[in-house]
Amino acid sequence: MAGVNDFDSVVDRIDSPKGQADFYNLKKLEAQGRDLTRLPYSIRIILENAVRNSKNVEGAAESAHGLLDWPSRQRNTIRYTFLHPEARNLYPDWEQKARGCVAQLRAVAGSDPDAPDLAALVGELLVKSPDFGRMWGRYEVRRAGAGDRIIRHPLVGTLRLAHETLGLNRADGQCLIVYLAAPGTPDHDAMVLLDSADLTGTVVTGTVVTGRG
Repeated sequence: MAGVNDFDSVVDRIDSPKGQADFYNLKKLEAQGRDLTRLPYSIRIILENAVRNSKNVEGAAESAHGLLDWPSRQRNTIRYTFLHPEARNLYPDWEQKARGCVAQLRAVAGSDPDAPDLAALVGELLVKSPDFGRMWGRYEVRRAGAGDRIIRHPLVGTLRLAHETLGLNRADGQCLIVYLAAPGTPDHDAMVLLDSADLTGTVVTGTVVTGRG
């Protein structure tokens, strides 16, 4: 593992409507050989937050390296929902999010109860997370579908988004989750900003260094 405060090499600068701001460019981490392609989007947000705070928040740099060193076969949202401390910051409605994860995991277990990866994941979470054990014991079952999600994004703040889960043919049980915001709402404006500024691979430090009218 590299030194815990070695993210200076990915600092860059971005133009914004209010001027220029420094940011950490996660695409530069990929150029350095870090595999971010299989990180779920929500986990990328956690990584962005950890990198952004790597110098001024105790443990943030270590958390960032923990995510970067996360084996690709273990990369799933439910593990980090219960085991990563940043998950409760990412999801303001953490309890609802966590209960949904467990109910959906129950549904998967019902359709493929002998899957070794599933048994290993459930066993790990039962040992490491009392909250998971409490929710697992409720025997709630729900397949992934439509709903609402509240996400606290490190760049644009809190977003309330609708989401729809779409099954994929011949994709080994994988699905596509689409997030939507109604046009004309602050959530939609924030999504447009993220898309137009190409901020999905960047982390703005939050300080505008030069102002333009």
